[in-house]
Amino acid sequence: MQNWSGSSERGWGDRIGFYVALVLAFASVLLVARAAFGQAPELPELVLAPCPAVEHLHALDADGVPGMWFPRETARCMLGRLAQLQDAVPYFRLLEQRLELGDGRDTLQNRRVEFAVAQARVASDALAVAVRHVREAERAKDAWHRSPFLWMAVGAVLAAGVFALTAYALDSVRNP
Repeated sequence: MQNWSGSSERGWGDRIGFYVALVLAFASVLLVARAAFGQAPELPELVLAPCPAVEHLHALDADGVPGMWFPRETARCMLGRLAQLQDAVPYFRLLEQRLELGDGRDTLQNRRVEFAVAQARVASDALAVAVRHVREAERAKDAWHRSPFLWMAVGAVLAAGVFALTAYALDSVRNP
């Protein structure tokens, strides 16, 4: 098969074209994946004001359960902070799920890349084998034992030999 340069060998142009196509396919997969998955939603603003300092802690024992006493203002502040954190829990869960899905997507993407690289290796090896076979066929086509002049000369020698042997045999039969 002849390529654009007129030679019958496949050259670097075919290989470079194959690798360029492989890189473009990989880049398009990455762009599509990035566009499909988008960005995570923004987290709510968590501004946690510091609670008033507790100066004196008093040990308590209520119904046999030990505990500590602290001022109401500190308890209200801590409950407000806890409420703010409770509002952010769905966002944290969403981010955790996205992280797990992202890890799964990354693993899947890595497997796709490994598979594409393996396919590229197989295709490259098959191309190298095909090129080798073409070169061997061209060498065999031009081999000395394939020359029509050689076989014409061998045929002429054999025909002359058969003619000479036939003439000798006929002569020996006629003149014993």
